[in-house]
Amino acid sequence: MTFLPDRRFCGAGALTGLTLVSVLAAGLAASGRAQEARATELAPLLVQSPEARPAPDWLRIAPGDPYLDLTDPAVPGATEVLVDTPDSRSWPRYQGGTLDGWSYRLFPDGSGLVLADRPQAPPRYVLICRAGQSCGIYGPDGLAAEVPAIGAPKPALPEAPDALALARYLAEWALAGTGTPPPAPAPKPVPAAPAVAPAPDTAPQGAAAETATALAQPASGTAAPKPEKITAPMPSVAPGCVEPNPFDPTVCMDAIDLDGPAPPALTPPAPVAPAPRPPARASGTAAVAPPRPAVATASAAALPPSAWEKFVKDHWLSCNINTGLSLKYTDGYDYSDQFGKLKVGAGCWMKLNDKFSFQFGVVGYPVKGQQAPWDPDFTYSLTYQATKSISFNYSNYTARFSGGGTNAVNSLKDGSLRMSYKLPEIPLPWDRSLACSTALGLPDPSDAALTVGCSTSVTDKFRLGATAYFYPDQHRQETWDPDFTYTASYQLADRWLLSYANYAANRFPWNKNATGGPGLLGGSLSISYKLKL
Repeated sequence: MTFLPDRRFCGAGALTGLTLVSVLAAGLAASGRAQEARATELAPLLVQSPEARPAPDWLRIAPGDPYLDLTDPAVPGATEVLVDTPDSRSWPRYQGGTLDGWSYRLFPDGSGLVLADRPQAPPRYVLICRAGQSCGIYGPDGLAAEVPAIGAPKPALPEAPDALALARYLAEWALAGTGTPPPAPAPKPVPAAPAVAPAPDTAPQGAAAETATALAQPASGTAAPKPEKITAPMPSVAPGCVEPNPFDPTVCMDAIDLDGPAPPALTPPAPVAPAPRPPARASGTAAVAPPRPAVATASAAALPPSAWEKFVKDHWLSCNINTGLSLKYTDGYDYSDQFGKLKVGAGCWMKLNDKFSFQFGVVGYPVKGQQAPWDPDFTYSLTYQATKSISFNYSNYTARFSGGGTNAVNSLKDGSLRMSYKLPEIPLPWDRSLACSTALGLPDPSDAALTVGCSTSVTDKFRLGATAYFYPDQHRQETWDPDFTYTASYQLADRWLLSYANYAANRFPWNKNATGGPGLLGGSLSISYKLKL
């Protein structure tokens, strides 16, 4: 659910627009027998609950470390697609292609989707890969296949593949050149020489026999052990899932039992045990070196994440720094029209648990005297996700540490409470959709405007949004209260976003105020950079 910023705030200090994305629906409509099984294993869910929970720790729901070159097509005609998304839990790019009625999406961290090549098709298989280790291929019934990383070159393109064959090919393509090759087979034994009766004073042929025996003995671990298979089934693909999120391959999957045990992580190939030492050679014979055992490389073992990396992943932590410029503004002292208010800021967003998320931002004004009494020092927003569609938000976008007739303590008490409802998406031409939501103030809806906001991506990098405001009591609409606001953003690069936001007193032609509104000059330009945590 996207929460629109307060009408009084048009700066760039807060991380407005970030949402708590529920990637797995929670709950289980099952029999008593299934309830008993939930304590020991995770059963695939075939019924989607209206409530939503994030995925557990063992399921990657935030982008991993990128290693795939998406400019190298896995299938002829495949292209790299850039998508405008301010969400830190989403990849802004992926490789998309089609082959014999199936389409796929590969992301920089090796995750991917295989789905039917038709609009709004649910994912048939989900890939979760770890470079140098293995790829798990998950379908409606859980783990369908597992492909180990053995340092193999890129595979040949399959002919007329089904969905599983295409998923296996993509897994081998993503793992190509990573992992540890299996040890080379032991050399063939040396042919025994014709028996010759030894002279009475010569040593027996024990050394030669030992050498032949050592060469004929296969080295320990001549075949690479297969990774341990996951025994607990993965969640099933939601039967009613619409167009999947191209950045998060698990968003269209049903929930699992979050109270049950987590399945084990994909286990990398175990190091090859050293070959046994050959028996002691007889005195006076030449030493023959046994075959050298294969040594597992460092890439075969998964390095445990640090405490900070685990915290960032578990809480979906995302931070940015930004700077903005209000084109036209009202001076806070003589109320004259001025131009060019400069602002700098930083902010972070994180989920606190399955239901709560929190964002906090600080704002500074480099030019002395430009901060008006209503301009914020900091902003905050606390969101409770009640269901998949309904959420509650407590926020303050004009909070001050001091000055402006308030302080930090009062700013925490003076926030506004709103309830939001996510409306069904509206399909648009060219494979686009319009995402909308509505919100009202609490506890008395008549004290605040009812809002309806929508946004859509015009291109893969360019996005537009607008919000309409309806006042239950028209007499309560102040001069500075808008009828509508609008935003636009353009993804300059993976971590750079250029934005324009106009939260000024824009009015419809039939509801003009005394000042007429500032128009386009009432907006702010900002540029933000998402920090790499």
